[in-house]
Amino acid sequence: ELQQAKLVLIRVPDASLQRVIEELCASELVFSELSFVLCESWILTDALKPLKIRGASVASLVAARGKRKSFVVEGELSTGRQVRRVLERAGARTVELRAGAKSLFFAADLFASALPVPLLLAAQQALRDSGVTGNRLWDLMDEMGREMLDSFLRGARVTWGGPLAQCSPETAQAHLKSLAVDHPELAGLLNEQLNWARRRLSKRARGHSA
Repeated sequence: ELQQAKLVLIRVPDASLQRVIEELCASELVFSELSFVLCESWILTDALKPLKIRGASVASLVAARGKRKSFVVEGELSTGRQVRRVLERAGARTVELRAGAKSLFFAADLFASALPVPLLLAAQQALRDSGVTGNRLWDLMDEMGREMLDSFLRGARVTWGGPLAQCSPETAQAHLKSLAVDHPELAGLLNEQLNWARRRLSKRARGHSA
């Protein structure tokens, strides 16, 4: 039955994947006629290498975040195309990565979805400590976040810095000194993140100029 399928979608618990691959490899399948796709797992596509050694074409896919039904596919080109056709018939969108780049997508997802959360929590607490509560707090958080993302998507990186771009360096330092006295933990986090951001953006600017 698998031999006739041509495209085989593997969706099992991560802990069961190695056993399933071993069972497939022990079968009498003609692997050169099959493509295997590991579905909705962050396990590296290299885990399917035993199937590839036997002649199969392999790839993996994970669901992408967002309102649209989208999937990110990584692996061999021929298998990626087969998956794309199946998903598009189901009304889903696919984003294809170059082979071996699943870890880069993992990093991008972390940067965009996980790492900002502690900073957003810090922003929320700073607003609460300043006396902003209730719906107005959430409105401000929503407005600040959306403006930042909209500017970034428009390519407006020159405006990086939020209020830093709207006041003099002396005024910014006055605020940072005030925070260091009254809210030292918050000030420490802010300075740490600002220093990292400046190094990162400076490095990026040098790379573009080169």
